[in-house]
Amino acid sequence: PTGLFEIIPSLAGIAFSDSDSVVICVYAFDTPDYCGPNWGDTCWAFVISLSGPVPQWVQYAPESWVACDSFEQYAVMTITDPDGVDPTSIIITVNGDTFAVDSFQVEYVNDTLIFDPANPPDFWHDNDSVEICLLEAVDSLGNAFSGPYCWWWRMDLSPPVFWDEVPVDGALLNDSTAAISIYTFDSLSGLDPSCIEITIYDSLIISAGYSGFVFDTATGMVYFNPATSGLYWEDWDTVNICITACDLPDYCDPNVGEFCWEFYVHLRGPEAEIVTPQPGEITSCYDQCIVINMWDDDAGVDPSTIELIVDGVSYGVDGSALVYEATASETTLTFCPIPAGIAWSDSQEVCVQLVAADDTLGNPLQTCLLYTSPSPR
Repeated sequence: PTGLFEIIPSLAGIAFSDSDSVVICVYAFDTPDYCGPNWGDTCWAFVISLSGPVPQWVQYAPESWVACDSFEQYAVMTITDPDGVDPTSIIITVNGDTFAVDSFQVEYVNDTLIFDPANPPDFWHDNDSVEICLLEAVDSLGNAFSGPYCWWWRMDLSPPVFWDEVPVDGALLNDSTAAISIYTFDSLSGLDPSCIEITIYDSLIISAGYSGFVFDTATGMVYFNPATSGLYWEDWDTVNICITACDLPDYCDPNVGEFCWEFYVHLRGPEAEIVTPQPGEITSCYDQCIVINMWDDDAGVDPSTIELIVDGVSYGVDGSALVYEATASETTLTFCPIPAGIAWSDSQEVCVQLVAADDTLGNPLQTCLLYTSPSPR
């Protein structure tokens, strides 16, 4: 005869735990009429598996900054179970949209799930927060994982910005040691101070550690003092400046921003020459006017700074005795004695000195002008 033996653990007060290794042995005896009984035994073992699949993020890390653009974007997690995962049971969401393994964006191979937003294209954008959740997964024994399992990251696809450059773009200066400064900021993953560089004249690269270079992390100001490093701007320099700055993503290459501008340096002041009368010339005109030509490379003369001394008397431009006229072709300074209340006398030797005349940048007269001319005879 045969018999079926069934053990119900709960009735026997036995409760198995997850991952328990269970060994069962059965012994049986027959009942002969003569001699001792024959007996036999058999043993087998099995493992108790009560837990479902276990998910784990791989890419991108929780709360990380991601600078991967378009086709570089994809998310990865592992879903593992010692009894194997039923792929058809996997359900995920990405920013609230639901996907299964038969979705074009999802691939599950060798315990690894890859979500690719490029298939079809629906890329993540700058400043997006991307949340991915595993909602459902069952192993081959029917054990479900205890979820959901979610994590998120932020997208940073924009470079740092720049503003308030000094000197301003196109400025004309009379300063051979004019300092350079500009503000930069990145509102997402932040700035990488080691990446900030200033390039001058397309060849001189200035960054952290260079004499005169300062980056203020509190305000975002980048500053360079050329005099500290022995650099001086020359007359009529065109100073080309480009600044680059990078952000600090956790994945993919940083976003690099660049801002360029230029300013001009003019260090020479106005120049002047006598037009009439020439030094040493003799005039018979008691009201002889003195005419001086003036010029400046570009900035122009500031009339309020002009000082002309005639026979020891100082005159400024007043539109009467001393007149300043500037046209597209020439600039003249004219002194006439009559409006000044004087008249040249016979045998008088007139001494004329142009002692001051700045341009509009404040550069002084290059060389003072001094000459004498005999008066009427």
